[in-house]
Amino acid sequence: MYQTAFQDERIFPFRYKTTATNIMVLISKTITIAAPFVNELDEPIPIIVIISLSFLSIILVLFFKNKSELDKMKKVEIGVQEDSLSETDLKKKELGSKDKVE
Repeated sequence: MYQTAFQDERIFPFRYKTTATNIMVLISKTITIAAPFVNELDEPIPIIVIISLSFLSIILVLFFKNKSELDKMKKVEIGVQEDSLSETDLKKKELGSKDKVE
């Protein structure tokens, strides 16, 4: 599952893979360092922390985009790239025609 998520360009575009990986490593190391301290607290607090983190992860997952939304974003991104390319071509043609007139 982990490897598949990183291979899918819709989930992690190439330009964000390193940043996403480093953020995950930073968060996991921070949680690993804090875990023994939380475990030494009074009895109900460790369980409350675990339950809170579980609910937080569920809420975060709800904000992930599904496959159809990712495909729509990809289509829009491709359309924007095509528009910018066509505008660049038009500017080149305009500049080329001005050079010929002079």
